[in-house]
Amino acid sequence: AAIAASLQDGPLPVMPPGGCVDEDSQRSRSDSVNASHYSDSLRVMQEMEYQEALEQDRRKEMAAEQDRKRLKAEEDALRQREEEERLKLQSLRNALPPEPAQGVPGVVMLRMRFPGGDNHTRRFLETHKFKVVQDFMMINGADPALHTVATTFPRTLISDPDKDLKELGLAPQMALVVERK
Repeated sequence: AAIAASLQDGPLPVMPPGGCVDEDSQRSRSDSVNASHYSDSLRVMQEMEYQEALEQDRRKEMAAEQDRKRLKAEEDALRQREEEERLKLQSLRNALPPEPAQGVPGVVMLRMRFPGGDNHTRRFLETHKFKVVQDFMMINGADPALHTVATTFPRTLISDPDKDLKELGLAPQMALVVERK
């Protein structure tokens, strides 16, 4: 009965011949079991770290792809705004009345100094509305919504786009300063 009970507990350790226990072989078996468990846990840990690195790479790639899409959308929107601005300026150029010839009665000569230091001189008819001058400003890079127009002396702000140039006192000639608001 005692032999049967010991067999149920598991296999008996193998004894070397002569009943002597070889401590080195016991130790090496124990060391190899420990090394096997260590290498298994090391493999599992390395696999987990590898999977985590893959997940981080995947997240970085997704973020980079989102950045690329956002930049492309911004570039497309910018191109569209630039194209709309170009078409608007082209439309203003086409709508601007032709410059009257010098010496024609009712001609107003305006010399405008722009914020960048550029000077533009152009003839208009005294019956043209100030809106035509604002369109000319816009064509030359000065948006009337962002700029003011003033006479040089006496300094007077001009802002009513519906008045004609004669009503504004700009005939026969005037120097204007275009400034940022």
